[in-house]
Amino acid sequence: MTLSAAVFPKRATALLAAAAAAHFLAATDARADDIYVRSGTQAAEMAYKTITIRTFKDGSLYYSTAGAANRENSRPLAEISRLEVTGDAQFNAAEKAFSEARVAKDEAVAKAKYAEAVGGYTATIASTNKPWLKDYAAQRLQIAAPKSGRFDAALTAWKAQVERDPVAALKSKPSVEGIDPKSQYLINAARDLQSAVNASPKPEVRKAYLDLLGDVQTAMGDTEGAIKTAEMRVQLGGTPEEIAELGVKLAQNDLANKKYDEAAQRLAKVNLASLSDTARADAAYVLAECRAARLTPTSPPDEWKDVAIDYMKVVAGYPTSQYAGPALLKVAEIHETIKDPETALKVYQQVAREHANTPAAQAAQKGIERLGKTAAATGGGN
Repeated sequence: MTLSAAVFPKRATALLAAAAAAHFLAATDARADDIYVRSGTQAAEMAYKTITIRTFKDGSLYYSTAGAANRENSRPLAEISRLEVTGDAQFNAAEKAFSEARVAKDEAVAKAKYAEAVGGYTATIASTNKPWLKDYAAQRLQIAAPKSGRFDAALTAWKAQVERDPVAALKSKPSVEGIDPKSQYLINAARDLQSAVNASPKPEVRKAYLDLLGDVQTAMGDTEGAIKTAEMRVQLGGTPEEIAELGVKLAQNDLANKKYDEAAQRLAKVNLASLSDTARADAAYVLAECRAARLTPTSPPDEWKDVAIDYMKVVAGYPTSQYAGPALLKVAEIHETIKDPETALKVYQQVAREHANTPAAQAAQKGIERLGKTAAATGGGN
């Protein structure tokens, strides 16, 4: 059958129109009316209207704006206050609650808003057929769920991410910060993650689960379990940094068990150059502790001063380390040991000032009070 010249243009026009309509529907399926950004907790939201979302990957949203369909923009999730997605009321409500929680001044209000957001994100993940929206909601959950007390919800969403893309999921692990070490959520999470490790035949998936399991065990105070988990992870294919960090963790465990020689010998085999700053600080503190353990109160002052220098390397080299405060406290204690109360008092005061509201500061305050009473008793306070 031969098409006439009159019929063909009509058929072609209809086909082109259908294709254009299909393309439009596909684009609007992932369209958000608005994307809101906020530069700070006190700043007003700024809206970008009628955007077309392309994808969400590596923690960033990729989209184009009206009138510039061929030009792709991106914005990190952390900069996005909220989205409004056409036809998805439960997601939009979750985003609104999440945005309000982030700027809430009252902790109870923030927690309630985060809990509201968790419900909406969980429902979105279960109902949407948009892969980008599942990933977006899952990453929001990693922030909202722990802050609402729902670590279980964050874990469920994160496990789904791991099964799809374990490498990307490692960049958005649920945070265990602030969770009660004895929380049933952590106990259940440890059990759940161990089961997931045992059930998966994929090395990369198992490595991701083991990584979070180690965080959970550390938060629970299960040092032995965390070390065994780290060893399992490295056996699956650890990088030089991971292998070195495992050596540091094993040395920390030796230190906790007062195996000072074993800890020092283990660190001597670690490639310190491959460590992160955090792990280097940990290693430096362990070495200082091992050296201090060999001394007694009657050891020569110069030997104590050498150890004080080791502790100061932690303070000066890694001022944001978890050990900066404890190391500075050790310096004060050393000066008190070698009968240099004036320097000891100054360092105790520095600890109390620079590391307020920490166990190190509390111990320093006791040192300040102790030296003050001694000075008063000997007339030095006059």
